[in-house]
Amino acid sequence: MEQRFCPTCGQPTVHANVAEAARLAHVSRTTLYAWIRRSLIHGVVQPSGRKLICVDALTVPLGSCDDAALRVQLAAHRGHASR
Repeated sequence: MEQRFCPTCGQPTVHANVAEAARLAHVSRTTLYAWIRRSLIHGVVQPSGRKLICVDALTVPLGSCDDAALRVQLAAHRGHASR
């Protein structure tokens, strides 16, 4: 994990690669990529194409989400991660 400026948060935050972020959220990498595609979490893409996930995106409440079922699933996983 490494600290980088997060344009979404507007401040430096800790970022994790996809594998680390999936472990932190207790989900598969496939689920994490689905969350990225649905803009449920955010991060930065390096020039190499490597994605780094903002760890704060895994722990702060979601803003708005069109898919309520996925929002509930994400909240459940986040609750599990904090136990």
